[in-house]
Amino acid sequence: MKRTSLVLLVALVAILTLAGGIVPSVATTSAAAQVALTRLQQDAVGELEIVWNADTNTPSFVSGAIPVAAVSLQADTSPEAIALDFAQAYAGLFRLQQADRELVVLASEQDNLGMDHVTLQQVYAGIPVHNAVMRVHIHGQTIVAAANGVIPDLRQGFRKGLFALQS
Repeated sequence: MKRTSLVLLVALVAILTLAGGIVPSVATTSAAAQVALTRLQQDAVGELEIVWNADTNTPSFVSGAIPVAAVSLQADTSPEAIALDFAQAYAGLFRLQQADRELVVLASEQDNLGMDHVTLQQVYAGIPVHNAVMRVHIHGQTIVAAANGVIPDLRQGFRKGLFALQS
């Protein structure tokens, strides 16, 4: 019994590990997301790992080697500009309408190894969206990872109206 449980546990872990990088079906992604995903895969040097958020159907984590030149025209661009260029270049993948208007630099720091970590805050009409951030990690001239916590299609989620207390 213990052996069967162990085998099932190992199989489950293997399936979950492999499923993390699986691309969602074509039917569940928008055309803009498909175009951005294809571009990201073509831009990456070597293997690209994407972990998908099942609730938003957007990447929650991207890991790989994406040359800065793939997203930014200038090699001497600041880490903050590179992070914003990354978000803009693959906006469709994260289901952002206009990344350059929806994201602002919240923080930027360099660690002891020389790696830059840029945190982008999502905003709506200039107002920060609570707990909606994207972190882009840059090593030299390579973007090595991005963790996504932005809310996709934010503009579609609002409608005019009054709260019960206002009426």
